[in-house]
Amino acid sequence: MINFVCVYHKSKKTTYSHDYVIKLKNMIARNYTKPHKLHCLSNISLPIETIPLKNDWIGWWSKIELFRPNLFNGPVFYLDLDIIICNNFEYILDQLDYKNFYMIKSVKPTSGNANSSIMSWEGDYSFIYENFKRNTQTIMSKYHKGNLIGDQAYTQASLTNMKFMDDEVGQFVNWQHHMIAQENPLTTPTFTIYAGKNKKPHLQKDNPLVQEYWI
Repeated sequence: MINFVCVYHKSKKTTYSHDYVIKLKNMIARNYTKPHKLHCLSNISLPIETIPLKNDWIGWWSKIELFRPNLFNGPVFYLDLDIIICNNFEYILDQLDYKNFYMIKSVKPTSGNANSSIMSWEGDYSFIYENFKRNTQTIMSKYHKGNLIGDQAYTQASLTNMKFMDDEVGQFVNWQHHMIAQENPLTTPTFTIYAGKNKKPHLQKDNPLVQEYWI
């Protein structure tokens, strides 16, 4: 049984509604036919299985709560809410070896930086959470700006067994990035990631990809 997980932290700066959670649930159901559950870590009640957030960590830092101890039994596959699932993705999970922790490559794949929009793991990684809880302001300040930024840089730096999912299964992601143009985008991607507050799917209702898949 795979645990699909997302995080929805509602705040004044949240650029989209919780409808994103429902659309993610629908996209998973259409593109993953094996037994699974969807959980959402959130500070509000949602019409799916909701795990309450314990800390008021802003923005992407709320994703660190994914690593709280004893949250999940079995493999976890995390997806950001600003992702569109375009095709069946069972083949990806079939190729993962859970002695490793998986993240995807950034929009600049040669940088060596990981991106936390899609992650997968199994087992106890609570040391990531516990260290962040003890050193919150120090870690936030360290990964505040620059090339290594946010929860993804901290998570990557915390791991000794991280592998890029892209290296295991080949390129499967297209980017709609607010600053960086992707080199060699796929004709038929499995996932499309909308990075940047002005690139969110709800702002692109005339986009054929959004019209076809974000439902």
